[in-house]
Amino acid sequence: MSQGQLPQSVIDDLVVQANGGVMPTEEPDTGWKEQLTAVRFTGKTVIVTGAASGIGRATASRIAREGGRVIAVDVTGERLTSFRDSLPEAEIVTVTGDITQRSDIDAIVTAAGDRIGALANVAGINDDFSPLHETTDALGPGHRDQPHRRFQAHPRGPANHAAARQGVDRQRFVRGRTARQCLR
Repeated sequence: MSQGQLPQSVIDDLVVQANGGVMPTEEPDTGWKEQLTAVRFTGKTVIVTGAASGIGRATASRIAREGGRVIAVDVTGERLTSFRDSLPEAEIVTVTGDITQRSDIDAIVTAAGDRIGALANVAGINDDFSPLHETTDALGPGHRDQPHRRFQAHPRGPANHAAARQGVDRQRFVRGRTARQCLR
């Protein structure tokens, strides 16, 4: 007697019949599953630099899927277009630009409009993914060789955005004075 329990083979046969002759495969539990909060960024405009690939793209995608208006910024226009097209229902404005250039920063701020809810400054330069202590200012082929370009893209990028947004003299701002001291 079965004592109220069916053998596994019988259960498997029933599952196959219920699924049109196909045994469903179990997906391994990876321990983490993305859980979106659908309205977390609703009504907010978020600038995401480095949005064409990697962590920047993932950040911009998450914000867009959680209802935010994304100003996606990168130096690679084709990848930005591909990103925007991958989320047709989302509100994504692409700006091809270099966050170390004042004219591009002005274009980013203009695209954002009157109110910026957040800035995710993910853009960065690391050609060969070498450890930080082994990097130099020299850039590999394909990049405009400019001294201190890595420094301009990393710590100065957010300062430039903040200064442009707040009507601050950028040159004085990046020399260490507070934003309040630098207001025009």
